[in-house]
Amino acid sequence: MKKLLSLAMALTLVLASFAMFAVSSSAETAELVAKGAEWDVITSEDPDATAPEGWLDGTDTAEWTPMAAPICGEAYSGGHNHGDMTHTIVTSTHKTFMRKTFTVEDASKCTILTLGVIYDEDPVVYVNGTQVWTATGYNDREYVVTALDTALLKDGENTICVEFKNAVGGGGSMLDLYLTAEAYDSAIKEDGAVVIKSITKEGFANFGGVNATTNMLDGVNDSCSGSGWDANVEQSFTVNFLDKVDLAKVVVSCKAEGAPADGGAWGTY
Repeated sequence: MKKLLSLAMALTLVLASFAMFAVSSSAETAELVAKGAEWDVITSEDPDATAPEGWLDGTDTAEWTPMAAPICGEAYSGGHNHGDMTHTIVTSTHKTFMRKTFTVEDASKCTILTLGVIYDEDPVVYVNGTQVWTATGYNDREYVVTALDTALLKDGENTICVEFKNAVGGGGSMLDLYLTAEAYDSAIKEDGAVVIKSITKEGFANFGGVNATTNMLDGVNDSCSGSGWDANVEQSFTVNFLDKVDLAKVVVSCKAEGAPADGGAWGTY
């Protein structure tokens, strides 16, 4: 039987001075890369073109052209699909490489990193030289949203790179993306809950996004979820907090797949 696990993080803190010193935390969402931002771009008529050596860290010697995204081929002009949101039309985008830098003041405070991409087609996204997301085909009607690992970020200048191509059709490729980070100024929220920085899992067939309410069994942000229970496989969660905290209790709840979130086959361990 498949089961879903929810690690409930409405945790009681054991802090000797907690009653004496009220600790609160407010979240702030930072727009690291905005929709329609300006990028450095290289386009090629060769669908098999490769990026210049050193493009991921900016050590290349290639000539890059500043362009405002979305970067679109000719087929996206005149209102085709998202032509109405087009900022830059290029003659041919059989292969396109994009690069942009952004600044993070304190990467240790970032708890949720969100990437949104609208594309046509076959995009590959890199952050600070690491491939973080890719897709096959196209989705040019809406931004596809994905949670990324906040460990990708570093203090100071960061680099995001993208490549995409026109695999089918004539010059009809297109791409835009945004990147946001949620940051807390304290390890404890205003309601006393602990801020989770990141969660990893082992042994699960599927795993919900960190702090995504749609993936939570209880609909609360302070939880993580995974599915695909297998008695023959060692399964585990690793939870990383924003800062050191003393926890009085950690509750792991398990429910059968398909059971309602507000009841059903729950078990607490």
